[in-house]
Order: sequence, then C-alpha cells, then structure tokens
Amino acid sequence: MRLPDLHDALVRAAEAQEAVRGRGRLGGRRLLLVSLIAGLVCGTAAAAVLSTAPSRPLSGVINPDPNGKASRYTIRVFPIMTVGWSGWCFAAVFGESPSTRTTAYGCSTVEGSGPLVAGGDEWANARSSYSFGVVTSNVAFVRRPDGTLVRTIAAAGLPANDRAYFSLTDVRHRAPGERSAITYLDSSGRPLSTGRGSPLQAVARLPVATMSRGALPRGACRISVPALSGISQISETVTRALRWPRFQHGAFLACANATYRLGANILGLALLVDAARPHRLAPALPGVHVTQRTTSLVLMTGVGNIGFPPGSFVADFGGEAPFQASPEARIYSSRDVSARRAGPGWLIAEGGSELQRAALLRQARAVIAAVPLS
Repeated sequence: MRLPDLHDALVRAAEAQEAVRGRGRLGGRRLLLVSLIAGLVCGTAAAAVLSTAPSRPLSGVINPDPNGKASRYTIRVFPIMTVGWSGWCFAAVFGESPSTRTTAYGCSTVEGSGPLVAGGDEWANARSSYSFGVVTSNVAFVRRPDGTLVRTIAAAGLPANDRAYFSLTDVRHRAPGERSAITYLDSSGRPLSTGRGSPLQAVARLPVATMSRGALPRGACRISVPALSGISQISETVTRALRWPRFQHGAFLACANATYRLGANILGLALLVDAARPHRLAPALPGVHVTQRTTSLVLMTGVGNIGFPPGSFVADFGGEAPFQASPEARIYSSRDVSARRAGPGWLIAEGGSELQRAALLRQARAVIAAVPLS
C-alpha cells in the first residue's frame, strides 16, 4: 500500500473507532492518539512513526541559523508592488547585523485554486534545509519529504484568514536525491488537491504602459505629485485595474508605480487596489503598524519590493538586506515602506527615510479608474 493510501486508511479507521467509542456507556468524547505509519521496512510489518510538530513561529531564535550560529530571525509577508501583478512576497532575515545576516526572499504571482498562497520555497546550506509557505485556512498540516508532519499556524502579519509554516530539517538526515515536494493536509490528515485555475482565473501580468511624453492609456490608474521644490519625477508605469474573478480572496493588484528623486534619495510609490474589485475597499495591509508621528500612516520594515522581479527567489549569505540582490531594486536606499489609504486602495511609499516617505505621501494623489471585464 502506498504511503498516502496507508495514511488515509489509518485516519478513516481512527475516525470510525472514535465514533464507536462515542456511543459507549461513558457517552463522552475521548482523546484518541493515532500513530501514523511512515512505511514498511524490508517488506516486514515493522514501521516508523511519523513525528508531528508545530510550525516554528515567524519570528524568534533559531539554532543553528544558515550561518551555523544561534540568531534571531524574522519572516515577513507583503503584497507584490510591481505594477501589473497580483501576489505576495516574503522576506526571511537571519541575524542581527549586516556582517552575519543571511536573507532569503521571493515573490509568487501564481494564483490558483490550490492551498498554496505564497512561498512554498526551500533553501539550504551544508547544515540545514529550511522551508516556508503561506497557505489557505483549510491546511492544518504540511508533510515534508522526510515524512515529518508540520502543523500550520495562524500569525499576525499574514494575509487575512491564511496560515503559514516554517520548518527546518538536518540535511544529514535527508535521503539521497530526496525531492523537496510538500504535501498539504486538512485537519483530518487527508491530502488536499493542489488545484489548477483556468487561464481566466489565474491572472498573469496585466498589460502595462510607461510614461512617454506625458501620455498614458485612458482608464489607467495614475499617481501624481504636484511640482514641489526638491522633488522630481523619474518614471511612471501603469495598468488598467480590471475587475476580475479570483480564487484567492484578500489579494491586491499593483495598478501604478512611480519613482521620484528627493534630495539624494530615490523613492517609489505604488498604488494597490483590491485585486478582484478595484472600487471595493481593499483589505488591511498585513503586518503594518501605525507610526508614532501620525496615525494616518502605517509603517513596515524590510518589505519594499518595487522593481523586484516577480517569480524570483533569492537566498543571500553575504549580508544583503531583503530584495537588494536585485539590480532593479538597488535604487532604493531603504526597503522600509510607509502607507496610507487612497480612496478604496492603498498608496505606498518605499525608500528614503520615514520623514521623506511621509512628505511624499502627503503630496501624492492617486486615481483608480476601473474598467469592467468584458
């Protein structure tokens, strides 16, 4: 019997046994401990018991980290802000100082009916293998290639109603040629279909246009900043915010980007709207907090990704800040972001200092021109 079939059979047997016990004279629900069988050994009935552990939290201390030391780590999730895309980015940072910092980061634009929302990546060094993913709320466990079951967690900073997992495995215990595929399981231990959306539902990048002689497509989103001393516009890229059915609720669409020179720094602006219905009030941004300077702005560190190529995954052991390994992203001196509501959407500033981002957001104006899907 294959492992998934054996796993499912055990779960069904456990449920049946629990139902019988529930009708017993005590009439109460009893706790039933079920050992999940990993596989048969040498054709005999001997078997290994799968271990189950909760996901590690999305911030804490890990030992060893990718550099082989004990250090703090933080994993953050934020919407893709490159215009025309809908999806999520994550940044995992290990270590407190640039000289010992290791970063892993990536952006996922795949939008289908399956349980994986973002991440699903695995990165490793000579000591350990790390895996991280954001999943839908019906995913209770993920099964790693070594058979370990990891219990997903709900955590602040995740997209609304989603869960996540973060785990590591000693690479010395991995079988040669072992694949890194993850199986997603519901609360009963049953594997969930990975699903595949139709081309109309799994949206790729929308057509974009860049600033050329001040003319941009009719009906496109727009960002504008009045002419001010010390601020000059460098570029603008836009798309039309289409109303489009999507599998994943709570997603954002970046419908405009603009870059500006402010003093010695370059700052970026992104306009994010509800990906399914641009004129509907967009969800709250995950993981942000209100600034102490003004309650109208929210702030988050290390998540800016304007210019980072969607679909990319990068791990860096040289101390780079998140997303800085991308040449397109190096124009920003800071990966921190500030944001405010702009109508139903969000206007987000990236780069520079918190004061510079606040000044730019105060002057910026956004236009969301939704075009119904024909």
